[in-house]
Amino acid sequence: MNKILGIVLAVAVSVMGLTGTAFAGSYYATLQGTNTEFDASGTDIGDGVGGGIGFGANYNRWLAAEVTADYLGSDTFGSVSFAGRSLGAWIVVDPTIATISSMPLKVTARVGVTRTKLSTTVGNFYDTDPAYGAGIALGVSKHVDVTLDYRHRSMDILGGDVDFHTVGLGAKYTF
Repeated sequence: MNKILGIVLAVAVSVMGLTGTAFAGSYYATLQGTNTEFDASGTDIGDGVGGGIGFGANYNRWLAAEVTADYLGSDTFGSVSFAGRSLGAWIVVDPTIATISSMPLKVTARVGVTRTKLSTTVGNFYDTDPAYGAGIALGVSKHVDVTLDYRHRSMDILGGDVDFHTVGLGAKYTF
């Protein structure tokens, strides 16, 4: 796991280095409502309604670094209740691909590392793994984008995989 984290961070630093030493100087905050599907070893074990916040720094018009905190929701499978939470560090690429009625449409891709906690009635489980996502954003004003995205996280629990498939609808405010 530490090797994967090291590779992700090395690539992130290299990409940031390619943008030069100048920082674009804009920051942003995100807020979203989410629905997460919980899968354990390929079996759908539930869905949770949650939400998240994020803060980011733009390095140029299409590249940013972002940190997020997400509540993935809760559900019950059989006699086991569970709830998920996740902290993430992401590299985000979001170039404008079109303009709709003078509003920029961006496609978003992200890669990062998340620290996920799954609280259950049988114990708490933690794992740090690579994560990824994709989405779209429509700039509805100079400072506000409406966002729709998908994020995938996973964790290993007692030798089995748990996948978190999250769809979020939200807003991004650029300062």
